[in-house]
Amino acid sequence: FPSHDRIQVGEIKTGTITRVQLNSILMKAYLTQDEISPLDKKRVFGKKGDKVTVVNQNGAVAIVQDAHGERFPVKISNLTIIHS
Repeated sequence: FPSHDRIQVGEIKTGTITRVQLNSILMKAYLTQDEISPLDKKRVFGKKGDKVTVVNQNGAVAIVQDAHGERFPVKISNLTIIHS
């Protein structure tokens, strides 16, 4: 059974992951920029620096969950993984 803290990093630039294959879910990360809904520009999903949990990942996009339980898509290049 895989450990929740294992990741396989593809490429790292200045602490921001640009390509990653997660071996497990529930990784903690910080947003590196504000995440705004593409459909409603007034709706802000998350602010730069917010701590989120990666719950799923496919290609260059991750589904993250904020502290309030709201889930939203984020480009992996807009995440900084927290290494514990």
